[in-house]
Amino acid sequence: MIRYEHNLNHDSGLRPTDYSEGSLNTAMNYQKDLNADMGGTEAYNALKSALHSTPSGEGWFKQIIFLTDGDVGNADEVIGLVRMNVDKARVFTIGLGQGVSTALIGGVARAGNGTAEFVRDPASFSFYLF
Repeated sequence: MIRYEHNLNHDSGLRPTDYSEGSLNTAMNYQKDLNADMGGTEAYNALKSALHSTPSGEGWFKQIIFLTDGDVGNADEVIGLVRMNVDKARVFTIGLGQGVSTALIGGVARAGNGTAEFVRDPASFSFYLF
């Protein structure tokens, strides 16, 4: 889990793991404490870090879920980064709230061979994610 705003935070304590009831509960508890309004949307470095990270399980293919509540000034660069690294990971996107960029969310999902979802009502976030 990489949190991002003006800088990156790799310190969530969450790591890739096999799915279980326990791992689902851990993820659900973590997401309850997230504040979607962290000030900035510096997606490029967060996605670059995720794309270049090493999968933790042997034979695993990396799948990234990119969540954002905003827009970026360099959407074409962000989409291009994902397109150039499509062999490293599949990227799914979730746009949160009313102000999220549909071009960014849709473009990143298409470039990453993933799908895009839009969650306009934050109260329904858990439904879309899990």
